[in-house]
Amino acid sequence: MATVQVTLTGAEMIKSLSAPSGPVKVISDSGDTRVVSFTTNDLSQPIMMNMRIEVPDQPAMPGGYKQDHSARAVFNTSGIPEAGSGTSTPSEASTGETTSGETVTPEENPPTGDNSQIMLYALLLVGSVGAIYAVRKLRPAGN
Repeated sequence: MATVQVTLTGAEMIKSLSAPSGPVKVISDSGDTRVVSFTTNDLSQPIMMNMRIEVPDQPAMPGGYKQDHSARAVFNTSGIPEAGSGTSTPSEASTGETTSGETVTPEENPPTGDNSQIMLYALLLVGSVGAIYAVRKLRPAGN
């Protein structure tokens, strides 16, 4: 059994999130960022997550957006020691040094997801179409 903690950004738009074990437990919530946890039996297999996404009504998106989604959470377990193997201790993880004096470099997680601001691009598109329309309407009839 493993407990997984995940940090969500854009959390105000995620109205619900659940794993096969049930709804996730909220660890912390600070505006745009939320940390949640859930349990799973096998991290080597993809975990199906269900979520409800709601984007409020905006000029570029009249009526907003409300949709249920499913996603697969896939974890790289190659650097995680087996439970009870004794290869890692909490102090080793925090100090970066093993009991034999070797220095352990913590592995950085690769960036995931798309962090582009789609609403900004949508507003720019709508603004440019509006500008072209205004120029064509205001141009004298003879040109």
